[in-house]
Amino acid sequence: MRKITTTFILIAFVSTLVLIGPTGQVTAALEPDETATVAAADLNRVNWHAEYYTNPGFEKWNTWYQPSDLGSSYTTEKYVGYKTAPWPVSEGSRSMLLQSRAIVPAQYPEARVTRSAWVSWNNPLNTTFSMDWYIDSIPSPVDGDVFEIEFSFRAPGTREIHYYLGCESTTLSNNTWQAYFMIDGPIQSWNTLSRNLTADFHAVFGDLPTEFRLFNIYVSGHSPELTRALIDDIWLVNGSVIIGGSTENGNFETSAAWYTSSPNEPAIVSQSTVREEGDCSANLTVMSSGNLSQVSLGYYPDVWVSEDNPDTLKLTWRIDELELSNFHTYSYMYVSANNGSEDFSVFYLFTYGESFSVTAGNNVIINATGFNITGQWHQFSRSIYQDIAGVYNVSRLQIESIWLSNVARTRGARTVMLFDSISLSAAGLSDMGYEDQGPVGSEIYAWQSTSSDFTVTDAAYSGQKAANASLLDSSLYLSQEYGDRPANDGTDLWLDLYWRIESNSQDDGNMAYFEVAAWDEVAEDTRVLAYYMLNVSPISASNGFDAYIQLPQANTEGSWVHLQRNIYNDLSAAFGGSFDGKIVQITLVVETGTGGEVQMLFDDLYLYDDPEPMISGLSQEPTSPIEGDTVNVTVSVYDPSLGNVLLFYRLDNGSWTNIEMALNGSLYTASIPHQDAGTSVEYYVRAADTFDNFAESEHVSFTYSASTTTTPVAPDMLPLVAAAAAIAAIVLVVLVYMFYWKPKQTT
Repeated sequence: MRKITTTFILIAFVSTLVLIGPTGQVTAALEPDETATVAAADLNRVNWHAEYYTNPGFEKWNTWYQPSDLGSSYTTEKYVGYKTAPWPVSEGSRSMLLQSRAIVPAQYPEARVTRSAWVSWNNPLNTTFSMDWYIDSIPSPVDGDVFEIEFSFRAPGTREIHYYLGCESTTLSNNTWQAYFMIDGPIQSWNTLSRNLTADFHAVFGDLPTEFRLFNIYVSGHSPELTRALIDDIWLVNGSVIIGGSTENGNFETSAAWYTSSPNEPAIVSQSTVREEGDCSANLTVMSSGNLSQVSLGYYPDVWVSEDNPDTLKLTWRIDELELSNFHTYSYMYVSANNGSEDFSVFYLFTYGESFSVTAGNNVIINATGFNITGQWHQFSRSIYQDIAGVYNVSRLQIESIWLSNVARTRGARTVMLFDSISLSAAGLSDMGYEDQGPVGSEIYAWQSTSSDFTVTDAAYSGQKAANASLLDSSLYLSQEYGDRPANDGTDLWLDLYWRIESNSQDDGNMAYFEVAAWDEVAEDTRVLAYYMLNVSPISASNGFDAYIQLPQANTEGSWVHLQRNIYNDLSAAFGGSFDGKIVQITLVVETGTGGEVQMLFDDLYLYDDPEPMISGLSQEPTSPIEGDTVNVTVSVYDPSLGNVLLFYRLDNGSWTNIEMALNGSLYTASIPHQDAGTSVEYYVRAADTFDNFAESEHVSFTYSASTTTTPVAPDMLPLVAAAAAIAAIVLVVLVYMFYWKPKQTT
């Protein structure tokens, strides 16, 4: 494909912004923001990286045991096993123990017993069930800890009968699908549950079951103290013995026929005041008496990185306690990634004993600096992309997930890991210049998903590659989510890109726009603002946004258009006041109407924070002023949100005077008034943007010199002086002639 001529149109803030009401009508038309024309972004000065970890530094918590916006998994304390005397036994030599407890609120561990395999049967008429049960302890028997047996039937549709043993719920009631029976009985004594299941079913539901499916026995401890119960001598009869005595091990005298939940030990995620920075850190604690104790805390960034866009993963970590270190105790950070065709795993190890093993695959294992050192904070800073690319041949990677884990599975183990200052940064939009993408025609790996309608082209605005969105009777939705990308009066945040409409069939429904979704801290709601580049039909609120901006060069074909928008300013104009929140997602949408066709190109796509203004080329004229000279100061200043440029000067180390500099072409100028000889002058330039970011130039000093030449005649007197001199010469000649050379007359 030929290289497209790089003519382009710059979009300044001269577009129309429209706020859409809940029913889709226009409720307000906002005045466009006026700004000076700005140049393309200088990527060497702006911050084009974004924070992708949704809870950087672990500073946000819903509760002391629940960090905000992160996934967590942890084992809870539960145990099921056969017991013999001196444990309570109802008959024979063994009973079955179930116990559990919740170390922190909102943990609901379930110790469960059921059959290894169930065979359902139809028409379960006159089905009876009996079981001996014993409660050793139940700290909160009302609306708290639960000991129950649950039966499942079809009638048709699944219906359940729940028998609560030695406990009750005051919030549950019978309904179309569930029946509840509260069975009382003394604790620390054997009781017998004996029920006709068919009769109980009919009493609640009014009809008969058509199929018996299964039952489960649970102990669910909601209290921090143990809920402990034992069961024995189970009989399930439906005309014949299904379970009972030695049939299907109903007396628990063998180890056959029953499935029990795996025994686990407690593990905890909690907020800790032992920290490296901020207000808190994340505490991941495991403790084991021989069973598995495991806790993980993680997030799914789904961000693409490459050699041109490497990530930076930072973390501060500490082994606060390590009571036992062996093969079964370890802590690590796990990262999953892919390059579109293969999966990769990285294990950053903090501690382990003896050895560490992983399943086969594309694995990278790295011991973190500070490995196995307890009692002190360690700094972690690495690039996931570079760590994988250093081992495997990859040109780009999607970082899918990052998990911190702590594991123990040996008696007497207790490990306390503290994590702080976590951060994952990469390009705000991974498209950038597309130079790190694959060959022409291949799908682009930059957004969270890929599409065959979004491919690499060599028809670029700059460089060798760009993006080609080519659609025929289809739609394209590409999005990128962010972890913590502030948008407020302290963030000079810009969306900057080049786009070009190659073709538009003009069918109704053809459209293309960028959508910015931002969380509004004041309204506690998500606000969505759209930037329209192409539309054939009138713009409708049914697309899901709250306000839109129709860009001034929307629908222009055949020319590159430069879009450079200050997102904070646009959000503030759209939703009133000074917007305070964060960007949560950016989406590119290209759609066609029925039978429609659209082709658009994109290049140099960035989301960045602009820093303080850039000052360069400070100069003065004259460079060596003499008394009476006015000194003109000239400087170049760049900032897309530039507020003002001031010249500060002082005389003989006195107080400072400032003058606002005027834009003259591409330079700012101001003048220092003429001074007497010997006057010392010091000056500098200060430039500020509208976000209170400012920069100052170097200070320059000079001293006025005295004149070293005769004072010249004023230029406008020269003609008179010349005339006077000529007259004087003539008079002189006449006098000489009259008195010395004229011949005397004789008589």
